[in-house]
Amino acid sequence: MANAKKIEDVKLISEILGEKGNVFFVDFTGLDANKTILFRREIREKGGIYKVFKNRLFKIAAKDNNMPTEIEEFTRLTTGFVFIGEDPTGVAKALKKWEKENETFKIKGGFYIDRILGEEEIAELSKIPSKDELLGRLLYVLNSPLTRFIGVLKANQRDLVAVLKQVSEKKK
Repeated sequence: MANAKKIEDVKLISEILGEKGNVFFVDFTGLDANKTILFRREIREKGGIYKVFKNRLFKIAAKDNNMPTEIEEFTRLTTGFVFIGEDPTGVAKALKKWEKENETFKIKGGFYIDRILGEEEIAELSKIPSKDELLGRLLYVLNSPLTRFIGVLKANQRDLVAVLKQVSEKKK
């Protein structure tokens, strides 16, 4: 009979996979408790969830959620699971930052939108602007012509007032 805690963990992993659907795998070797807390907080701020489970339990939940068996290569040795939603760029940037700052921390790979990602592909994701940044750029591009148009309309009135003022000063 399986341990109740293990069954509960498999259900939790399945729930998170059902909610988020995507996951990055990391080797968190060398992170002490304080760094782990900071890492969790940063991942949470970027919309992700960082958890550590037994690899075997993750594999069971992954199989139950119809994930490809190729992800098993990422679940060897010490593995942390970073579950992500629809915008992976913020989480990928955080992972690359942690990898640079901590020599023993390593990105193993990931699974995103039915696709296996290697470490290099996650590095490329980290270079893409986040969803919020792209929306900001789009709003700027859409708003810029309107702002210029309003400036042109105001310029005629402003120039007319300046000309009238100069004419009135000359008459004095």
